[in-house]
Amino acid sequence: MGRTNNRLAQLAVATAVVAGGVGVVTAPAASAASVTCTIDSVTNASTAGYKYVNVTCKEGSISPPDFIYDVQIWGEDTWSDDYLATVYPPNYYPASLYVHGSVLNEDYGDKDDIYVKVRFQKSTGGLYSVRSNTVHGWWS
Repeated sequence: MGRTNNRLAQLAVATAVVAGGVGVVTAPAASAASVTCTIDSVTNASTAGYKYVNVTCKEGSISPPDFIYDVQIWGEDTWSDDYLATVYPPNYYPASLYVHGSVLNEDYGDKDDIYVKVRFQKSTGGLYSVRSNTVHGWWS
């Protein structure tokens, strides 16, 4: 993917997030290994060209609670993955990330492969990330 197109696509990201419910997103402080995040689906938004990337994270015991700091969207490639965008959702769960389809179109002319890295902030201030599954589709 061309770097210029990638930068333009990043600028097109809408940072709005649709919350699926009310509540603080928490995850266990113990380790990233006890948290799993999944892209459940990528669906069309009512605005032409926009998509919802629907992400769910499951956690173990909460003690003390951590929270979602940000969500990075990545394009998976054979040699090196492409950073596509960062969304800063409010601490609601589950989250639907609202982005333009051009952001997800990381393999021009070919099927796209995307995943997210959900970064959690510990109550002590440190960050750790959890990688989701990879989903495949055409999202231009």
